[in-house]
Amino acid sequence: MELFRLNHLFGVGRTVLFLRLPLRPYNLFWLFFKYFPPLHILAGAMTIVTCSNTFSAEPLQTFNGTPIRTAAVNESGTRHDLTNEECINAPTDRLFEQGTFVMRVVHVHDADDHSCTPRFENFQDFVPGIKEPSKACLISYVKSKGGLISFGKRGHVTCAMDYRLRPADEGVSPGQPIPGGHDIISPVPSLPADIRLERDTRSFARVSVPLKALQFGIDESIRQTNGGLPLGFSIKIMSSGFTEYIMDSTTMTYFVDVDVSGPVGARCAVWVPFAIPASAPDVLFVQDVGTRADCKTGSLAGQLANLPQQLSNAIRKAITDGLGKKISESNETFEGWKKQDPEWAAMVMKSLVQGSYCNWRAEPGLCISIGWRRRAELNEFEQTMLSKIPSAEGAVDSLKVKAKLDKYEIEARKSRRLEYNGIKFPSGGTQAAPEDGDMAIFGGLLCRSGSEDGCRLLKDARTSDGRFWRSPRRVNEVDSKDHASFSGDQLRGVLHYFTRVGHDPTTKNQGKDHLRDFLHYLRGQTTQVPDAKVQLINGYSSCPTRYPNFTCLLGGDDWYALKLLAKMYGLESELPPEIAELELSYGFNYEQMLWQSLMTNAGYRLHLIANTAWIMRSLGETDPRIEKTIKILNARQPENPFFAYLLHGPDKRVERLADNKCLAPDAARDAYVDWAWQRADIEDRWKVGMVWDCVFIYGLLVRDPIPN
Repeated sequence: MELFRLNHLFGVGRTVLFLRLPLRPYNLFWLFFKYFPPLHILAGAMTIVTCSNTFSAEPLQTFNGTPIRTAAVNESGTRHDLTNEECINAPTDRLFEQGTFVMRVVHVHDADDHSCTPRFENFQDFVPGIKEPSKACLISYVKSKGGLISFGKRGHVTCAMDYRLRPADEGVSPGQPIPGGHDIISPVPSLPADIRLERDTRSFARVSVPLKALQFGIDESIRQTNGGLPLGFSIKIMSSGFTEYIMDSTTMTYFVDVDVSGPVGARCAVWVPFAIPASAPDVLFVQDVGTRADCKTGSLAGQLANLPQQLSNAIRKAITDGLGKKISESNETFEGWKKQDPEWAAMVMKSLVQGSYCNWRAEPGLCISIGWRRRAELNEFEQTMLSKIPSAEGAVDSLKVKAKLDKYEIEARKSRRLEYNGIKFPSGGTQAAPEDGDMAIFGGLLCRSGSEDGCRLLKDARTSDGRFWRSPRRVNEVDSKDHASFSGDQLRGVLHYFTRVGHDPTTKNQGKDHLRDFLHYLRGQTTQVPDAKVQLINGYSSCPTRYPNFTCLLGGDDWYALKLLAKMYGLESELPPEIAELELSYGFNYEQMLWQSLMTNAGYRLHLIANTAWIMRSLGETDPRIEKTIKILNARQPENPFFAYLLHGPDKRVERLADNKCLAPDAARDAYVDWAWQRADIEDRWKVGMVWDCVFIYGLLVRDPIPN
């Protein structure tokens, strides 16, 4: 049996994805991009390997199948086929490790087609929410060659099945969770998906995606690639979809029937049964459990060109691409994440991941589940984090910090601004090689810290239709499937901008006009997910990009913040008329944000969570989970001065951490391209900071217009 193993490449957050990559949101293996980055390992490209996938230290065992032979080809040349199924049971109180099963062809002779495939039964929970089988079957199949030239011949095949058992002492640990967070369901409208997060009675998460959305993505892949056929051919999907749907079944099947026209015609039906067996997050893979095809052509030329087989292979590739298309070309790996955030990685590696059929709301769906043996794992991880909160060190000397701020701001304004069409604005990079794709969020942060350069950047990055762009230089940039002119990350900067100017009586009226125009623009950007033809989720976007790139689709936290801003400015009537429906469909609550602070790896993803917490608090929200989130962020990245400021305000500890990572403003460096506070503590990206990141942090210490 072939194993479609996933490269261990992690997805990246919304900004980088849509700046650099052709994203396929209906890729099953992108599901936890926002809420559970450990499953970004699922975003790799599928490649075929033939070696055993070993997870446990249990010895490898082999079941040898009975050799089978078809009837002999008769004088009419009629071919024959034969199938034989043999099953074995695991020993009492033991379970098979499905991911280790490898089917082998021991011998084959005079066969036109043959296969050795597995089937699994009697699944039982061995980790909360994760199942393994206690019965495994080997299905041997052979079809003889046909035609008079094969008269008297029989098709032969002998199959074997290698496997391992789960260790006898592996499974659910006794005991109930200690008190902690609560179970929630968190919608992800851009997929669409729902994520169920549990820690009341077990440590478990499950993401569900409607099969219609996955089907749409797979079929679009087939159409866009024309099934991989040469020029001159065209392909038409006659029917398709997931089949053999049984709730909680861990074996899933996709079917597609296509008609080919061109120099040679053909009709091809392909069934792709697959499983995502229980495995550790860093070795997750998709298991082929018996792909089969029926491709026919009435043309002799088509037969000679082996068109049916070419078409079958092309469709199989389109289906597997739709389920596991590579979406990240970065060098992020799980090993790299372990180095950046070892404590978090150790907690994640205690889990197991598995796929199955399930429900998405009232629709059939496909789920990815992740569970921990110890029911208290997540709550104990939270308690560990809360026990490590760094202490404050005392009030800063404002005059001393002001002198530092002045030095950085003078240098930044002198040499770290880009000029475009007579406009100067903060940026990374150089005039010849600008790095301004993320300046909307960084400009918004600068504005929020009291920098007029940051506020002006946002004003110059908006147009008369009310929308915002990534930077003033990128105004009127063209959107495409591979690139979005804005993103959800950049929207954080816009929210910071409106928060800041709304608190200042001298700028509030202009801010009100800008917010009214922005809400009007959003109302004109209606969005259907995945497409107008398959409307599973309706919403609004902050840029024109649509399928397959939904980076601009506003989520629940976005609408929650915009609703607070509209109330502050007296613009509630400018919100979409179905705002209550959007809130209900998309959802946002502070338990969700708390989950993210625990389950997100260190780096820019935690930085985005910090931004959300800060925006909500600055808009008057007082939910205690905001402060709890900020405490966890500080325990996760204790060397981050931005996180420290959110916890302690203008404190000496913030100043000390900033001093450690802010090079002298005029010091030579290899580049000026990064915002240091969005990186993991272990990374040394502060060595290539854009200087404006230090203007931001020192500015907070002496002139925060909305003090904590």
